[in-house]
Amino acid sequence: MHPHDTSQDTTGQLFLPCPHCGSDWVAWQADTDSVCYVRCKKCEAAGPVETSPSACIAAWNRRAHVCGNAQGVK
Repeated sequence: MHPHDTSQDTTGQLFLPCPHCGSDWVAWQADTDSVCYVRCKKCEAAGPVETSPSACIAAWNRRAHVCGNAQGVK
């Protein structure tokens, strides 16, 4: 796995916080040349799996929030 520890992808896409725990500590990873996903380094939530970093970040950012913290509630 090759984690890319940044809040912004090289294409300029920003990661939204983890929808499960609200953490900003997220990074995209590639298990192979065609399998990419975003993983939260705090709670280990991951996915959805896509074929490129841009696609996996966009999919991560479309996920529904399931915790108050992810919506800015402290």
